[in-house]
Order: sequence, then structure tokens, then C-alpha cells
Amino acid sequence: MTVNSGTVQVWADVRCPWCWIGHRRMAEAQKVLLGSNRPVPEVVRRAFLLEPKGPPVSGITVREAALGDWGMSRSDWEVSGDRIESAGRAEGLEIRMDTARIFDSRTVHRLLKLAAVTDDVGVESAWETIFDLHFRRNADLGQAAVLVAAGVEIGLDQAAVEHMLAGAEFVSEVDADLREAQRLGVRSVPTVLAADTMLSGSRSVEDLVTVLAAATEVTA
Repeated sequence: MTVNSGTVQVWADVRCPWCWIGHRRMAEAQKVLLGSNRPVPEVVRRAFLLEPKGPPVSGITVREAALGDWGMSRSDWEVSGDRIESAGRAEGLEIRMDTARIFDSRTVHRLLKLAAVTDDVGVESAWETIFDLHFRRNADLGQAAVLVAAGVEIGLDQAAVEHMLAGAEFVSEVDADLREAQRLGVRSVPTVLAADTMLSGSRSVEDLVTVLAAATEVTA
């Protein structure tokens, strides 16, 4: 039997809590395929920006942004935050929405692009660490020193991270992801694209198993 694994593309923003939840569910879906001896397609991580022009103010808490620039009422924010945190707990995640910090995620996506082309650095674990830094540890990833420390934590060389931050490395790669998302009509994240199937928003492990399986081709 010849197995030809396809490719699954996932658009996500590191500032999106549902993307962290989706990240964990994707990992579970991959385990399901492995457990049933089916091929597991390659997952390609794509950048998406919830605020393409960057936030009006960086460093404030998500709660402050929600009640301010986003125009949410306190009650609406509490309902939304509780729903997100509850969904996170169901996946074993500790999400602290009130105290998470607002930052421009474009540079963080550049860091993740660097991780993707660096030997001995796992892309999936790099995304997991960044999500954890933002939502559980509430690190201010808009600060250069914090981002350098994050890069070192995911296994990157400090000098390589500092060089990236000082220049324009991976800007074009992030921009290409954003253009492709626009071309395909990706408007919310996480969005998963496999073969001719596109799933947007928070989806179950079962849904993700289906779309992963659709990306693989098995011929006898």
C-alpha cells in the first residue's frame, strides 16, 4: 500500500483564544488518526491578524480593550470571557482573558515563521508556547525583550531573534498568508482548509478528524 499524505492549512492568530482551543483539538484529531493507523497530513500554519492595522493601544488588558475600543458592555464581556475560559478548561487549558495583554501580533507571527524554518524547533510546540504565554501567563508580547525571551523558550537562538526583530525578515511571508486568506474569503479564525473543504470557527475533534482524513490520499 502506498500512502500519500496531503496538506492541511490552518489560519490562526495568536491573540485568538479559540485558535488555542482549536490548536489543542487539532492535536487530538491527529492522535485519533495515528491511533487508527491512518495517514496524518502535514499541517501548515498560516498567519492571520484580528487587527490588520494593529491595535489602537498596546499593552492594555483585553478587558480594558473590550470595555473601551471594542464597545462591549461589562455584562457582555463577562459572558464572553466566561464562555471562552470554560471552553478552554474543557481542553485542559487555563485561559485568563481579563488580564491577557493587547499587542500587535504581526511580529509574533514573524517569530513563528522563523521557528518554522529553524532545525530542531517544533512549529506546533512553538505555537503552543506562544498561546500559553499570552493566555495563561499573560506576557506582554508587544515588548521586544519579552518576545526575545519567548523565542529562546521555543528553542530559537537569541541572536537570530534579535536579528529578525531589527530587520524585515518574514514580513513578506506573513503578508502572503494574509493575501491568501483574503483571496479565499477567510474572515474568522481558526480556519482549516483541506482539499476542497474549509472549516471556520471552533469545531469539534470529530469535525477535524473528518477534514484531516479528507486531505490524505490512499491508493492500493
